[in-house]
Amino acid sequence: MKNPKERLQKVCVIGATPAGIAATNKLGEMGIPVTLIDEAPDLNEKLASDTWRMPSGVSFNYALRPGLLRIMRNPRIRLLLPASIKSIKHTSQGFSIRYKKPA
Repeated sequence: MKNPKERLQKVCVIGATPAGIAATNKLGEMGIPVTLIDEAPDLNEKLASDTWRMPSGVSFNYALRPGLLRIMRNPRIRLLLPASIKSIKHTSQGFSIRYKKPA
């Protein structure tokens, strides 16, 4: 499957944590359409908080900056910021996700 239109799967990553950012980048590099949803309006500010620090004291916004830039540049990655998940339902074809963006 060389053409993105031939792919049947789409992926939604919920939460722009370090793991969520890594998963989003990898899926985007593989050519899989992916949507990243997070409640924070600014990922740089979120990852700069004391919650996300490496053992050396470096904040994740600094460590993950190249990954964040790749997410913003990849046309197969869609960002929904800020947005919250309203529901997740299992369907015969996978999952259906409903989300809400603030007004």
